[in-house]
Amino acid sequence: GALDGFFQRTNQPTRKETKNVTSYYSGHYESYGVNCQAITASDLGFLHFSVCAPGSTYDNVAFDHDEDLKSLVYSLPRGLYVVADAAYTLTESVLVPFTGAHRFDSASSLRLLERHQPEMLLSSTSVPTESAAQLITLRGSVENLDS
Repeated sequence: GALDGFFQRTNQPTRKETKNVTSYYSGHYESYGVNCQAITASDLGFLHFSVCAPGSTYDNVAFDHDEDLKSLVYSLPRGLYVVADAAYTLTESVLVPFTGAHRFDSASSLRLLERHQPEMLLSSTSVPTESAAQLITLRGSVENLDS
């Protein structure tokens, strides 16, 4: 599957709703919102979707806060993995692209690459998840997702 984060815009929360209102503000999107994490299959179906962190949270940090998602990813059998963008950390279960100065920067990265040798470009891994999230947004039903 493809793993990616999705920023969902929201109204500014009140101090009654959260102690840290500013944590919901994303400077990148210049809006208040929440960080959603998702894994999608090739048919754009969701294998996992969660609203797991305030909008200012980086995807790799939000991933670490989502126990169900981590359990799903880290329980994959050896040789199966999810692909993600460079916002995530390379592991045995999460493949990310080698980019810029980070290319081949550690022996462990080289060992993982030699072991898996993926025959695909990872630079477009977010496309399935972003496409699925856009479909939900267009339908106006993000808030109606039930796991």
